[in-house]
Amino acid sequence: MSHIRKTRNSKGELKWRAEVRIIGVGKRSKTFNRKTDANAWARTEEEKMQRFGADIEKNENHTLEEAIERYLTEHLPTLKDQTTVKGVLTWWQKKLGARFINSITPQELIKLRHHLTNEPISNKDQANPNPRFRKPRTVQGYMSALAHLYSLAMREWGWVAKNPLKQVKKVKINNARSRFLSDPYYLWPNEDDPRHWDKLTDDEKLLAAQQFPRAYELPRLVQALKSQADKGSSFHSNSMWAYYLFTIQLSAGLRLAEATHMVWEENDLISHPIVIVDMAKKVLTLKSTKHDPTPRTKPIGGAMFDVLKELYANRRYDTPLVFPRKDGQKPLEFRKRIACAIADAGLQDFRWHDLRHTTASYLAMMGANQPELMKALHHKNLQSSQRYTHLSNNHMRGLMDRFSETVLETSQSPSRF
Repeated sequence: MSHIRKTRNSKGELKWRAEVRIIGVGKRSKTFNRKTDANAWARTEEEKMQRFGADIEKNENHTLEEAIERYLTEHLPTLKDQTTVKGVLTWWQKKLGARFINSITPQELIKLRHHLTNEPISNKDQANPNPRFRKPRTVQGYMSALAHLYSLAMREWGWVAKNPLKQVKKVKINNARSRFLSDPYYLWPNEDDPRHWDKLTDDEKLLAAQQFPRAYELPRLVQALKSQADKGSSFHSNSMWAYYLFTIQLSAGLRLAEATHMVWEENDLISHPIVIVDMAKKVLTLKSTKHDPTPRTKPIGGAMFDVLKELYANRRYDTPLVFPRKDGQKPLEFRKRIACAIADAGLQDFRWHDLRHTTASYLAMMGANQPELMKALHHKNLQSSQRYTHLSNNHMRGLMDRFSETVLETSQSPSRF
């Protein structure tokens, strides 16, 4: 049906606004200077929308709300992050739930994507009152969830003939991050040689943390993690576990979920992600990772072996988990311990996932090439490890400098070296 109403613009001029609404197809409106023009447009637009609605076969006359309800019932239980997907689809249901899925156009989806990008979301950080907005990866997650629903509706349910998301360009995502912890050496102002953290007095350590917040980050975090053993009841038992977790992640380049879900033996309790610790062979077997279900192994050595040896000697026999919570059914939640350690160490702009970047960065500075970095961090493609190329280039620069000194500054043949 159509409706014509009077309205006035910001200058107070009289206008006529035509509105056409067809159930399941949507609402369209336009403003005109003359009522006759508004009536003519409304008649034409209503006929077009009715023809469009008539082209939708009765067996495909399903709304987006019906599609979402079926998706939540049949497909949601098979997903890992069910809470997030349900919240995303609920947002789409509020915006387009009453519409027939065949009537939703790519242009409408692009407008809603723009709305997703510019819509302020709740800010839980009371210290920062500025509004927060969704990041590009989050916005693309909303679009991908709807695209998957349309794929099922097209391929398996026969409710829709085409997927409008195919004509919507994906959001450009650049969340690459290469933040890593600084090492135990730092060159103080007006000094010729860098000082090691262990050579500083307690007063100098406090001074360094205040004056050079990005210096000595690695030893400061280690100190904060080890000091949790002195907090007593703050972390109840196993107060060294956060330090053990840190050592394992830094040594093996594991993600947090991979390290916390480690088990001593194959089992059916933990399905994903799962890392099996084989102390006899001194290897970690990654059954599946974030982006790749292909099994792979990692060697256990150095400080990581010492930590795992300590944990194995004091393991619980009622659960296969390396870091179990009290009931033994799930891994221990480390969030509070991690946040406390980061705060005690005074680290700025540091996330726990940056431990992986620290592992990769130090390996690159030691001369590891991209295939080696990929294997160390179990990346599936070169793109993820390319962010550390500039660090390995520094190593190559030193190598080339030594080469030029050898060739140009001596009279001996390069083959002699």
